[in-house]
Amino acid sequence: MRNFWLVFTLVVAAHPAVAAERLLQPTDNLNKILGAASPGDRFKLKNGVWENAEIRFAATGTSERPILVEAETPGEVVFTGESKFEFGGEHIVVRGFHFKDVTTPVHILATRRSSKELAHNCRVTECSFTNTLPSPEKKEQKWLSLYGTHNRVDHCHFSGKESDGPTLVVWVAARPNHNRIDHNYFGHRRPLGRNGGETIRIGTSHVSMSESLTIVEQNLFEECDGEAEIISNKSCGNIYRENTFRRCSGTLTLRHGNRCRVEENFFLGEGARGTGGVRIIGEDHIVINNYFSNLKGDDERSALCMMNGLENSPLHGYYQVKNPIVAFNTFVDCKVTFSIGVGGSKKQREPPVNSLITNNILVGKKDLVVIHPFGKPVESRYADNLEAETIAEILFQLDDSKISRPTLNSPAIAAASPLWGEIQRDIDGVDRGQKPYDIGCDEFGNQTRPPLTQKDVGPSWITN
Repeated sequence: MRNFWLVFTLVVAAHPAVAAERLLQPTDNLNKILGAASPGDRFKLKNGVWENAEIRFAATGTSERPILVEAETPGEVVFTGESKFEFGGEHIVVRGFHFKDVTTPVHILATRRSSKELAHNCRVTECSFTNTLPSPEKKEQKWLSLYGTHNRVDHCHFSGKESDGPTLVVWVAARPNHNRIDHNYFGHRRPLGRNGGETIRIGTSHVSMSESLTIVEQNLFEECDGEAEIISNKSCGNIYRENTFRRCSGTLTLRHGNRCRVEENFFLGEGARGTGGVRIIGEDHIVINNYFSNLKGDDERSALCMMNGLENSPLHGYYQVKNPIVAFNTFVDCKVTFSIGVGGSKKQREPPVNSLITNNILVGKKDLVVIHPFGKPVESRYADNLEAETIAEILFQLDDSKISRPTLNSPAIAAASPLWGEIQRDIDGVDRGQKPYDIGCDEFGNQTRPPLTQKDVGPSWITN
C-alpha cells in the first residue's frame, strides 16, 4: 500500500493541473475571469468588433507557463470607440488584436492595472494600432504606455495617429526598465505642429538622469513626421540599433539623459523635406556604424547635430554635450552632414567638449561640417575622416538596395586609424576581422544586410 501511494504521488507531481483554454465573449465578466487566471491559462477573445470595451486585470503566470490573452483569429478582434486595455502582473502575453479608431483619452493599451500593479516580464505582440479619424482638438492620447520592467513590444503596427501625445511611451521609474521594442512598424504620422508628436519617447525630463536600459532594435519607421523628435530619448543607458528610418521628417534625438548608443541604423531621407539623423545632447553618447543618406534637414535636423548647452542647465533644458564618440559612420549626399553647436547664443553658450569624430565617410559637395556661433568644440578631435564630393571619387558603388558600399580598391579599405578601437562589427552585424578596419560603417567583403522593409516587421497577419 505504501508503494502504491508513493507511485500515485509521483504521478500527480509530474502532471500539474491542465491549463484552462476558454473563448470569451464581450458579455462575459472579462476582468473577473482574466484576474483569476492561473499559469498556463489561455484565453481567446471572440472575433468581431468590440466597441467601448474596458479590459483591466492583473494576473501572474510563469516564464515556463505564461498567461495568454489573444484574438480568436489574429486581426479579427477589433477594439474601437472608447476602448481601453490595461493589465498588470507577471508573464502575460497579449497577442493579435487590432485597435482601430479608438478615442479613449490618456492611453489605449497600458502595461499596468494601477500605479501599484505594473506589468513585468510581459509581452505585447502581433497587435495593430491604426486611426482614420480626423484630429481631435488638442486631445492627448498615447497609444501604448509601457510601465514596469523586462517587457517586450514586438511585431506590432502603428500608423495614422492624429492626436497629441507620443505613439509609444516608456515610463521610467526608480529602477531600470530593461524593456525591448523590436520588429515593429511605425508608419505615417503627419506633422502635429507642436511638441508632443513623438513616435517613441523613453522617459521624461524629470527622470532623465535615471537609467532605463531599454533596447529599440530592428524597427521600421516610415514618414514619422509628428515633430522634430522621431524618437525622444529622456533617460540613460538606452540602445538604438539596427533600425531603418525612411522619409522621416525629424531625428533620433538624445534629448535628455546620458550614455546611450546609436548603432547600425539606416537613416534614409530619400529626398524628403526635413529628414534628419541623430541629434546629441548630454554626456557620453556613442554613435557608430550608422548609414545616413540623402537627408534634407539642417540645423537641428542635420544628419548629425550636436547642440550647445546651458550653463547649470535645469533638467528640462539643454545639457552640455560632453565626451561624444561619432565613429565609423557613412554620410552620403546630406544637405548638412555635421552641424556643431546648434542653438548657440549668449545664453546657450556651452559648446561640445571632448568630442571624438573619427573614421567616418562624408560624401557631399557642400556643408560637410558647419560650426555655429558659440559652438566651436573644446578639446575635441576631428581626425582621420574620409571626405569626398561623390561616391565615385572614393570608389564606392550602389548595391541592389541603393546603399553605397566600398569596392575593392576604395581608399576606405584598411585605412581606419586607432583613435577609437572599441568596435568589432560593421553595419551588417558582421565581425570586421583584423585591424586596421575600413573607414565608414561597412567593412568591404562582408555579407551585406539591406535596410528593413515592411515585410520584415509588424504582425504576420498584415499582408498589405
